[in-house]
Amino acid sequence: MNTKKNERFAETDRRIRKAFTKMVLNKKTNQISVREICEATGINRSSFYLHYADIPALITAIVREKWTESVERIHEEMHGDPNIFSEAYVAATLREAKRDRTFYRAYFEKFGTAELEKGYQTLFENVFKPFFSAARHRERALHGISF
Repeated sequence: MNTKKNERFAETDRRIRKAFTKMVLNKKTNQISVREICEATGINRSSFYLHYADIPALITAIVREKWTESVERIHEEMHGDPNIFSEAYVAATLREAKRDRTFYRAYFEKFGTAELEKGYQTLFENVFKPFFSAARHRERALHGISF
């Protein structure tokens, strides 16, 4: 793909996301149709489907983007302190949820907490488990316990 087509594709994608995010302010997600998004963005349905398989796929893409942005802002606010167990980290996380509360309300309305639970499972496997494992190894080493 040449650059002009890439730019046009990216611009269409931004317009789709923006239109949907704006619609969520006034409607429940199950009341928003692909047709409405297309009318709001001035594209046809086939263009929408080049970008997303359906509205849940659009929501998932927006959530991923927002999550990435939120995590970056939290890490900036925490000045690189990785202690996710701290009160400050939890407070920063809640501020981020509040910042995009309309969108997250719509997301949970549509998908419930299943995806959030998957996220917590990933967090547990990739952060908590290694953290506690390392702490256990440090404790054993401190007390001279062999592995």
